[in-house]
Amino acid sequence: MEHRSKFYISRRTKLLIVFFGVVVVSYSLTRIMNGSASIPTEFQEAREQGAIIAQNIVSLSNDSSKILKRISELDKEKRYIEAVAEAKKMLEKSAAVRNEAVKLAAELEKMTKALDSIKGGKAKNAALESITNWVALMNRLVDYSASLSRLSEVLQARFENRPTDQQVGVLIEQVNAEIRSINNFNEQARQAIRRMDFLVR
Repeated sequence: MEHRSKFYISRRTKLLIVFFGVVVVSYSLTRIMNGSASIPTEFQEAREQGAIIAQNIVSLSNDSSKILKRISELDKEKRYIEAVAEAKKMLEKSAAVRNEAVKLAAELEKMTKALDSIKGGKAKNAALESITNWVALMNRLVDYSASLSRLSEVLQARFENRPTDQQVGVLIEQVNAEIRSINNFNEQARQAIRRMDFLVR
């Protein structure tokens, strides 16, 4: 029987070596493509604060959905005094949302200024995507506030028995649509941030 060399490597071991070699090469190529991705402290701090503020906006707008449902019920029952009171609550929440939007804008400005300092093309693209989605969220807030104001005006007109061409149900659906958009843009921004974090690990 032919003796095997003491340097004999089994087929399984060879496969493992090849496998780990592929993993190492793939990892190295990824690091090269990402340009040794890194995120500056200024961006990290701003995006952390931005994420908190954006979530506050989402929570406040989601709370509005419950009030909208109540307003819809009151409108159908022609209980306009109570509907107007609920609409005022909505406007108070809208004011709180606007205050949060101002804070978010400040953090987005910091993130934008620090964007060029991010190393790694893919990480930078993910960071830019997060900023873009939060900016889109803020744009939806403008329509959200406008729809709430119109809703309040229509309810007040009904209470005062003044004619109006706008339907409460239509306005409520418009506000709900804006709330859904706000949620979606925030989630897309969060996904982009998670992708950026993965790229710089």
